[in-house]
Amino acid sequence: MKDEWIISEEEASVIDLLEQIKNLNELLNIHKQHQSTPLMIQQYEDMKAEFLSELTGIFRNYDLQVIPIGLQAV
Repeated sequence: MKDEWIISEEEASVIDLLEQIKNLNELLNIHKQHQSTPLMIQQYEDMKAEFLSELTGIFRNYDLQVIPIGLQAV
């Protein structure tokens, strides 16, 4: 009998959000390297902010905080 992994909807959401953020980071890097329009880059950054907000909401249930690299205290 195989071991089956059963994850909650919340856990699946975390995985999905992390994958979405990873994909957006790749798209942002491509567009920044190819000097795309600021509007296009802003749209991707807005989407990323939305995903981060959702992730933060889930992590809050675990008393955790999401701090994006660019916003960390030095």
